[in-house]
Amino acid sequence: MVEKAEWEFGKGRPKGARNRATRSLETLLDQNMADVVEAMIVAAKAGDAAAGRLVISLRRAPARDRALALQLPAIGSPADATKVATAIAQEMARGKVTPIEARDALDVLERLVRVGQAAELEERLATLEKLALKSAAAGKLSWGEL
Repeated sequence: MVEKAEWEFGKGRPKGARNRATRSLETLLDQNMADVVEAMIVAAKAGDAAAGRLVISLRRAPARDRALALQLPAIGSPADATKVATAIAQEMARGKVTPIEARDALDVLERLVRVGQAAELEERLATLEKLALKSAAAGKLSWGEL
């Protein structure tokens, strides 16, 4: 898909990168989330109003965009898009990206392919126009015959 931009020393943190403490906290939360939520539900059922509010707020956490750290094949032509799409689907199957993130990545891929196809068509049309002009100039073809 899109290759990673090289990070240069002194340029600050790359866009979308999270610091070590944030990554550690996310890992810790991921490992213990089921137990914590279960304990909060038990507390809420026992009458703890604060736990009840927290459980309700966790029901639908706000979505946040994040940069996806995926190693995808490079796109050199529209034909490479199939390999990239397959790689995205495999990453989703492994649980590295959510289905929504995979869909969004595939949407970007589709747009990139369309841009590439449009550029290719423009180039082919320009070539055909040059050939037609050369043929017309040589008397072999007139615009009326096109």
